[in-house]
Amino acid sequence: MWKPRRILSVDLGERYVKVVEAEPGPRGFVVLRARSAPVPEPVWGRPVAERAATLRALLSEGGFLAREAVLALPRHLAFLRQLDLPPGDPQEQAQMVRYQAEKELPLPLDQIRFAYAPLGRSVEGAPTPVLMAGVQRAAVDQYVDAAESAGLRVVAATVSTLGMFHAVAFAPAGSLPSAIAGNGTICVDIGAMMTEIAIVAGGRLVFTRSASIGTATRPSAPAETPAPAGDWLNDLAGEIQRTLRAYAAQPGSVAVTGLVCAGGGAVVPDLVPTLSARTGVPSALLRPWAAWPGGALSDSEAAAFATSFGIAGAFCTPEALRLDLLTDPFPAPPRWQWKTMSRPLAAAAAAVFLLIAGGIALAARDRELENLRSQIASEKPKVDEIRALSEKWSLAREWSDRRLSWIEVMREMTEIFPDDVYVTTLNFDDKGQMTLVGRSKSDQLVGTLVTALNKSTYFEEARYLGIKQNSSKDGFGFDFTIQARLTAAAVAR
Repeated sequence: MWKPRRILSVDLGERYVKVVEAEPGPRGFVVLRARSAPVPEPVWGRPVAERAATLRALLSEGGFLAREAVLALPRHLAFLRQLDLPPGDPQEQAQMVRYQAEKELPLPLDQIRFAYAPLGRSVEGAPTPVLMAGVQRAAVDQYVDAAESAGLRVVAATVSTLGMFHAVAFAPAGSLPSAIAGNGTICVDIGAMMTEIAIVAGGRLVFTRSASIGTATRPSAPAETPAPAGDWLNDLAGEIQRTLRAYAAQPGSVAVTGLVCAGGGAVVPDLVPTLSARTGVPSALLRPWAAWPGGALSDSEAAAFATSFGIAGAFCTPEALRLDLLTDPFPAPPRWQWKTMSRPLAAAAAAVFLLIAGGIALAARDRELENLRSQIASEKPKVDEIRALSEKWSLAREWSDRRLSWIEVMREMTEIFPDDVYVTTLNFDDKGQMTLVGRSKSDQLVGTLVTALNKSTYFEEARYLGIKQNSSKDGFGFDFTIQARLTAAAVAR
């Protein structure tokens, strides 16, 4: 269990490395230091390990005292999903989460760092909302190695979206635009290459996504004039509007009446008024700086630290929502406990004991031994008959497996196909390559189908070649094409 203590929140961004040092305080937590350093241009776009030198210099020059760190991992690396679990005890709910994770995550669980946490207190008899997150294990390990090579001890890692969520939760009363009770706030964290967009409503993270737009994609301008908003802000506003439409289409969505901007892109001139005008949602900078009384930063500079600030606060506050990707949420049970031995196993052990004892007794009694041999001899024809039948059954099973291999492939496809998806064309070539054309009610269901094909023992290398919206009025509004290959095991069946 996490014990609140002084901690460093580290954000190894593409263009800037940011660090916030915080500790628990009498009224929540206190930010002690906050510094950032630019990543050298030759390192841009390079593996995260090459940002370790920048982090090491920042820690030295910034006067940071703590050496235990929590890492913020980029949202675009993560799978985030909210579940509503039926009532049950924690062990039952853990099993339900594990089943859902194995079903929806694109890779097996042993290749993923995974975490989940309930969203608020559960009400007896009501579904329990749970947020789960997964990041490929290799990606997490690269960030951990980079931080530890800079002299830190990484004690936790979480998704950056959680930092923005907590920054909104920790924001001073009245600082958020149009803070109407029960309505939602859309949070836009603008980085160099990616923008994270999240919607917070009722104290819960209800929708998240990443968009491939950032300050590095913004057109340059002469140094003496502000950079033009133009197409770049139009594109950013368009991503925000697409997010609002996608969220509004979900069951249980609420009105979004506020927009807050954060990240390094908060320094873009006229960002807030332009987004407010083009999205129709009242906007403001996210200013999570009330807990740092000594902070001498402008509003736009402070907004750049929103993710690091929120993560630092979460790991200094016991009751805050935390998703630690370095802690195994499904610890393995003890390998052996006598009390868990099944009745058949106990009966088998007793039978072995009796047979041994009987063998000793028979060894001392020739007559009974002869009787036993006679009984064995009388049973031999039956044993031979059973053995012959078993061999015939094995041959029939082997023939059946080869004969019905294609039937098994088709049956597998019917089992993994999600609802609201159907096939219009299905082709296999002589090398086991499959091309599947169909229709779906949503593009997310197509991703679910691709994930299921890759997890099946019958298919591999599944990917979709194309997906586009059609003009159909029957509800199946997306045409898609998926390509996959039969596995060697499926061909050999």
